[in-house]
Amino acid sequence: TNMSVGMAGLAFLCVLYGVCPQLLYNRLPFTLDYTPYTFDHVISTLQLVLAVFMIFWALRSRLLPHKAISLDFDWFYRKPFVTFVWWVVQVICRIKDSFGVWGNAALAKVIPFFNNPVKWLPQTIEGPPSAVYDDNKYRLPIGVTVFMGVFLFVLLFSSVCF
Repeated sequence: TNMSVGMAGLAFLCVLYGVCPQLLYNRLPFTLDYTPYTFDHVISTLQLVLAVFMIFWALRSRLLPHKAISLDFDWFYRKPFVTFVWWVVQVICRIKDSFGVWGNAALAKVIPFFNNPVKWLPQTIEGPPSAVYDDNKYRLPIGVTVFMGVFLFVLLFSSVCF
């Protein structure tokens, strides 16, 4: 309903300013001495409208649908674009697969280090590291972990707030 009210209001203003254009001309910031409904203006406008109508009437048969294959210009970039996208996807997939093979090989070389990370450290006071890794032997107390978490949290949000 709001759209209908707005359309009706604008239609009223169009008719009002069409019938009494001086109401619109008086609102302009500069003086305007123009009369739109002189004999010359009306005739030139009618000539223009009549010329457009005659051209439309003469060419109206071309507006009817006709049986033909329409090869639009977009075909020239749409069809090759599909092939180009397929080629780009294939290249990216090959790169991804090669990175996957490389990553798996690198991971296979690094896994022994993570099975027993202490084995690679130099000898400690307690003696050489054992061949079997014990999680509990090298684990920090829970208080140290909680303190570091809270400290990092405060450090992060203090820099954000200030």
